[in-house]
Amino acid sequence: MKSISSYRCMLVLLSILWPCMAAGAHFLPPIATTTSSDFIGAISINGLPAQVGDEVAVFDPQGVLCGLFLITAAGQYGILHVYGDDITTLTIDEGAIAGDVLSFRIWSQSAATEYNGAAVRLVPGNQTGTFMASTMPPTWQSQSGFALNISVGWAHFSEPVATPFVSNLIGSLTISGSTAHIGDEIAVFDPQGVLSGHYIVSTPGQYGIVQVYGDDPATTSVDEGATAGDTLTIRVWDSYAGIERSGVALRMTSGAPVGSFTSASVPPVWQVNTGVVLDLATGSMDIDGDGMVLAATDGQLMLRYLFGVSGQDLLTGINSIGAIRTTPVQIETYLRDNKAMLDVDDNGKADALSDGIIILRYLTGGYTGTLLTDQALAVDAQRKLPADIITFLKNLM
Repeated sequence: MKSISSYRCMLVLLSILWPCMAAGAHFLPPIATTTSSDFIGAISINGLPAQVGDEVAVFDPQGVLCGLFLITAAGQYGILHVYGDDITTLTIDEGAIAGDVLSFRIWSQSAATEYNGAAVRLVPGNQTGTFMASTMPPTWQSQSGFALNISVGWAHFSEPVATPFVSNLIGSLTISGSTAHIGDEIAVFDPQGVLSGHYIVSTPGQYGIVQVYGDDPATTSVDEGATAGDTLTIRVWDSYAGIERSGVALRMTSGAPVGSFTSASVPPVWQVNTGVVLDLATGSMDIDGDGMVLAATDGQLMLRYLFGVSGQDLLTGINSIGAIRTTPVQIETYLRDNKAMLDVDDNGKADALSDGIIILRYLTGGYTGTLLTDQALAVDAQRKLPADIITFLKNLM
């Protein structure tokens, strides 16, 4: 009689709450039990931070929804309680048991889309307090906390082939003078151009741990990644600008040691079972940071700088609406840090009467073919063909 009465009470309660739950959430709430495995982390959807109202749902191997979190802060989720099965209710499967591999589904409220399967990419997060970096794939462990970062939907770079041979990279990431955003991407390649490591930024201005995989000698017909001593190349995807930056547009510096991570060599070299700190910064010819590259502003700033103009004279007569770099110190610092990108003809130095003129012609427009380089190339130029110079400049726009 008591159980029937309790059951009727539950039905009454559900009849009251059901309209609210259906209107306010995509997933139904899980059944709460006395045990849980908890998750926190960053989350991005299609390269941008997940928004308030988006949802993270977790399922056990039997398809039972055992965890749900409604996002309240952009780009972050948690604490997400993933409930375990209650062993006292033999006829009901409320959730996971120890060792169960968990699957995640994401609801984007703005896109009205549920993402699951291969569209949901999971990577271990950095340890935070009592929350340890999650195992991969994530598994359920009673009364444990894990840091797990989630990226959903579209990604610019694909995923590398994972092998047991790993070298790890961490560091800071600055894009065009600003802190990198959640959703920006790092890709690492071996000398043969094989994608060996990939990471989607989950903490503004920081990346890692990037697991850079080595080639597996047991699979002789497949090149999965790097070998000892290989020099690595890195590309950065700027998700906000929709631009891939690499080569001269990417500056690498050794980072300060952190824990077991030592300072990286520049360029970085792959060695198995090592961890290094490598700070990355990308440049662009948007010198004043107003979101545009214009001859009358950015072109003039670059040319004046190459002629040795400094201080307030650098900015005289230049008015950039929406600029974020507005003082001579900010402009000079940015140009000094990114001076390598001004060496258009690749002769090892940036010169006003060669590189500066070519840059200004390109930004002015109308200069194509040999008109772009006529009487402007240095005698020791290594990059001479107009097509090659245009490709180089496009990477910096």
